[in-house]
Amino acid sequence: MLKVVSRATSRALVSLEAAKQQLDIAADDSSQDQDLQRVIARASSLIERHCCRIFAREVVRETFRQVEARTCVVLGRDPATIRAVVADGALLDPDCYELDGQLLYRIRRGLQAGWFTQHLVVDYAAGYQLPGQPEEAEAEPLPADLEQACLLLITAMREAAGRDPMLRSQTVPETLSQSWLDPRNTAAHLPPQVADALAPHSRALFA
Repeated sequence: MLKVVSRATSRALVSLEAAKQQLDIAADDSSQDQDLQRVIARASSLIERHCCRIFAREVVRETFRQVEARTCVVLGRDPATIRAVVADGALLDPDCYELDGQLLYRIRRGLQAGWFTQHLVVDYAAGYQLPGQPEEAEAEPLPADLEQACLLLITAMREAAGRDPMLRSQTVPETLSQSWLDPRNTAAHLPPQVADALAPHSRALFA
């Protein structure tokens, strides 16, 4: 079970300034700012849904029950910075555990050992440093390919404004032939180059 203790104030993957530069809008032109903010939020949300994860840095508390004979537990979010680990009510010393990506190992006498606990609580901060968020020394910057994917998606969304977003193809000559995208398919909302860039960052389930 994962509970968010401190939520990010924004989950936008790119800044307004970066979006303007991508779209060749002058930095001092504020006439489209409101619309651009909505497009940025929409593009960021689509990327989250496609990747089945939240990229913004948030403080969470994750609880694991009946953790018996496991070599490790898998945290629901990453990249993570552990703040506290409590096993059956006892606060563990940092030397008693080790984090490798999303995998949290129990350490005994300097070696990895199995977890044997009925109730394990892990407090940690997870996610990337996003534009406009308070800077945190331990936070990793958003990967460049994620930022670029979001900018490409913003460009595609602006270019597609006013068109039927579900229309995949259309043939006009004498007999009109049309086909639509499946609205249940998240990948169908993304240009192929965006979906390809996001592939390394996708997860099976939301945490």
